[in-house]
Amino acid sequence: MNVEDKLAILDLISRYSYTYDENLIDEFMTLFTDDAEVDLLTYSKGLEEIRKQVEERRKYLSDNGIQPRHHQTITVLTEVSENRVHGKTYVLLTWYHKGRSELELRYSGMYDDEFIKTDAGWKFHKRIS
Repeated sequence: MNVEDKLAILDLISRYSYTYDENLIDEFMTLFTDDAEVDLLTYSKGLEEIRKQVEERRKYLSDNGIQPRHHQTITVLTEVSENRVHGKTYVLLTWYHKGRSELELRYSGMYDDEFIKTDAGWKFHKRIS
């Protein structure tokens, strides 16, 4: 895997956190292949199911005054083929509650990812926690 591809994948991982946490759903959805699979709180396959899951979750968070923050670090990438890469990334998810100064640790774990290089660049094909 060349340096440009590695940097593009690391940027994709960062954009995942930023766009989700800032409630930029349209931009968030551009990070996935059309047939992507996501298994975080629940399993979703395809952009329509993923969008529905994200919109419902973000509404819950907003309605309850919760600002999520995904802290992703220590990413290890393994090239499977020229256009497919497997990755593992540690994640720490915290919630900030409106009106409270302390944060709440919600999740500590690892994402297991599969990335595919498309005409539009690298995208998530699978994201499992």
